[in-house]
Amino acid sequence: MEKDKIWKDIIGYENIYKVSSSGDILIIRTNKIKKAKINRDGYLSITLTKNKKQKSFLIHRIVANAFIPNPENKCQINHKNAIRNDNNKENLEWCTAKENTNYKYKNKETKIFIYLSDAKTLIAEYNTKDIIIKRITLTN
Repeated sequence: MEKDKIWKDIIGYENIYKVSSSGDILIIRTNKIKKAKINRDGYLSITLTKNKKQKSFLIHRIVANAFIPNPENKCQINHKNAIRNDNNKENLEWCTAKENTNYKYKNKETKIFIYLSDAKTLIAEYNTKDIIIKRITLTN
């Protein structure tokens, strides 16, 4: 385990897995980081096993449950920088569904992110403001 990261047990999977403050998942038995997958919505997910039963989780929810207090019992998690696979605890905050929607529309520009197949290495980032789309009209 890296010394600069904070590690906590994953709730419901104590003594099996730990989560770091940056979103890594550690298999305690092997002391190895479990590989995450990117889901169809662009979020990192992980499958955890307990008593021979597998269950998939979104990593940002695991991080938020472990590291971010939720005294108002809000049900959604916002990625402050809009990067869906940046699961560092400083990038996450609990919010309501309305707050999450408002946040998306407040930042009207859309960001496009291109990642390597490991789903963690960002290789390009574009703002839709920076992309010029030309409309071509064809006439006969």
